[in-house]
Amino acid sequence: MQDGTPYGRYRLIEAIGHNENGETWRAFDTVTQREVAITVVADDGGATLAKPIPQGYGGSGPALEYPAHAPESGFVVEYPVQWASGSFPTGQGQEANRDDPTPAPVQKSRKRLIALSGAGAIVVVAAVVAGYLLAGQGKHGGTPQAASSSAAPANPASSGPFTGTFAVKVTAATLTGGGPMQGSDARAYTDTWNLRSACSANGCVATATMGNFEVSDMVFDNVGARWYGVAISHIECDRPNDEAWNVVSLTQQPDGTMSGEVTRATANGCFTRRIATLTKTGDTDVTKLPDPTHLDPRTVSPAEALHGRYAGQITYANGYQAAVASYGVRTDCLRAGDRCMSMFIKANGSEQAYVFANGGWNRNETFDTPCSLGGSNLSTYTATLGLPQPPQNPVASLLGHGYQAVISGTGVRCHSQAYDQRFTRTGD
Repeated sequence: MQDGTPYGRYRLIEAIGHNENGETWRAFDTVTQREVAITVVADDGGATLAKPIPQGYGGSGPALEYPAHAPESGFVVEYPVQWASGSFPTGQGQEANRDDPTPAPVQKSRKRLIALSGAGAIVVVAAVVAGYLLAGQGKHGGTPQAASSSAAPANPASSGPFTGTFAVKVTAATLTGGGPMQGSDARAYTDTWNLRSACSANGCVATATMGNFEVSDMVFDNVGARWYGVAISHIECDRPNDEAWNVVSLTQQPDGTMSGEVTRATANGCFTRRIATLTKTGDTDVTKLPDPTHLDPRTVSPAEALHGRYAGQITYANGYQAAVASYGVRTDCLRAGDRCMSMFIKANGSEQAYVFANGGWNRNETFDTPCSLGGSNLSTYTATLGLPQPPQNPVASLLGHGYQAVISGTGVRCHSQAYDQRFTRTGD
């Protein structure tokens, strides 16, 4: 077998050991998007799996818990693995020489390897690499104890699934209605991003630095099948220093690139969309990037339950009801889960922006709006929507109260007044 060889869902990275049962490899699981330890065990005529790798790598038990006998042909079985030093086991059943940090040379297994589709079975035993943390450690940021070997442990974030230098192509910005955005900052551009990632029991996290992006750095979490990051900047959107929520959502493509949507939504209701494509061009100096293992795990906010299609209606204090409007909405949250942006977008491109904080959504937008009695006026809309209790997922309905403050206008007959706002979910 060679480095880079695909083994079903696993992509081999480097051989890290062997024993009489087969070869052990560091690999990448393309389904869970995690780095794993892979032991390929050849079935030579019904042989059972051998004993576990002995104690010494985790300090409290076997490094790999093999089953008592081989599973049926063609099955892929995963077992947990933990070792405190952060090093991969040699697979020899002994600790590394404490006085010699040089690992023993990896020898090729002499066992016959049979394809999964063949008459025999190759049993792939995969284990999530938890050696980046102490055995049993449940949070990032802990200080590991000294390893049992003087050999320097591998950098836990130097070979994660989303690590390296990437050439980035970003398309021109489009508005909510699909039309092109005007202005020099709306043009397509290229960039270079550097990323450092690592995986643990808390999931996979990557830290990034960007050159020409809206923000200079970002943290990505592996959420489902995508790498997802949210960061705040400030721009002018009909008012100075408007808070902008920059969201990047990337998935791996069949050709090996990463591609996805880049959006910017502001508190005053400005929204743009781009497409970004990342192509890895080489390694990166991970020492120049924050260590992702020192970050707290991502917190899922209850606000994320607000997504899908909603019918929205405003009823003013004077009894006037605006026409029911259909919106699509999604909610993007900071990693701490304490603040989020929920942007309601109509098919014609108009928006309502709600920022979630302290258990509720708040709107604060200023723009020109037509008056139902004639004319148009500059108004500020402020509103608050409470988080449903008990929490709903997805949120079925939201009810809140707001105020339209008429600032100025020509020939305006509308006046400032309070209103009720209701959103009712109609589908995904």
